[in-house]
Amino acid sequence: MAVCVAILLNPGEIKNGKFSVYVFAESGDKRTPIFLSVSSDKVDEFNNFLQQINDKFKEWRKVAKDNNVTELKKEIDIKNPVVTIGWYALDWHFSFRNRLKAVYIIAEGKDYVAIAKEATSSSNRFMTETIYLAFAEPDEIDNLVSQLNVDRITAELNKSSHECPLKMDTIKN
Repeated sequence: MAVCVAILLNPGEIKNGKFSVYVFAESGDKRTPIFLSVSSDKVDEFNNFLQQINDKFKEWRKVAKDNNVTELKKEIDIKNPVVTIGWYALDWHFSFRNRLKAVYIIAEGKDYVAIAKEATSSSNRFMTETIYLAFAEPDEIDNLVSQLNVDRITAELNKSSHECPLKMDTIKN
């Protein structure tokens, strides 16, 4: 699975210093284009969420290894940021004010962290989709956090022509 971070701007967004960060991920059917959106003023909160997940990932991985744990599914209980989730299914659908959940999983000899949320379309309550971000290594979370650095993003925006979306690195999981 690959996680891709992109910064997309509406005209005039750079003037007031606000922008949205889109993290493209995997959907439940693995075919539907899906993303989560974080506003520029919430990026630090989102990064803090990711860093806390990463800390638990490292801690629980060590404890599981030391205790020969072979199967586990445990929610990481931390304050979850509010994000918007968008997906395309014949038309664009958006779900606002979603709180993500993170789970540490050990299965089939491997461990990973999954961040997921089933979202309901704000325009059609019968349209739902689930977003998944999975990380097999703590370094993958570190890489995402480094891409979501507001100073780095702002510097890129200031030197960009803004004629097309600014695309950051892709993290391959």
